[in-house]
Amino acid sequence: ILVDYRVKLRHNSKPEESVADIADFLSYLTRNKEELNVDTASIFLCGASAGAQLALSAVFSSSSHHVQPKALILYSPVLNTYINGYAFDVLGPQRGLRLSPLHNMHQGMPPMIVFYGDYDEIIPPTEIELFKARADSLGVSVQLVSFADSGHEYPNGARLAETLLISDEFIEGIINMKP
Repeated sequence: ILVDYRVKLRHNSKPEESVADIADFLSYLTRNKEELNVDTASIFLCGASAGAQLALSAVFSSSSHHVQPKALILYSPVLNTYINGYAFDVLGPQRGLRLSPLHNMHQGMPPMIVFYGDYDEIIPPTEIELFKARADSLGVSVQLVSFADSGHEYPNGARLAETLLISDEFIEGIINMKP
């Protein structure tokens, strides 16, 4: 299911409204799982850049009215919106901290795979590594996949097929994982 969420460019919305849209979507799936024939224990969330941040926000959201995803597939995710992070100058300290995946990680988060380019001009690879270190300290499984000579626009072009294959392998591994 492709979720269309509000964005500033088209809707003149704030990031919190985009987060609310994802939470509303998950709540909708929870309420209508029988009618939609959805196994809510097998939901994978996937996103790129700010969309990856929204997938993460669904996990650290305080809402108990929706399902938690089984795993996350994240492409060039925005991980830090707090001090020195992406859009901090726009968000400010309170909103930046509230929306920052790096600062809202907790135990019990689902496993995730993070794809990133080693020349990402928006999300520095050191930030990805810090996210991984924090996840490790919390016992959260994070698999990193770095692509050489790639920037923030990744995945695209010739590497798209490889990215999809690795994503499929990750999904298969999660599905076949024993509890």
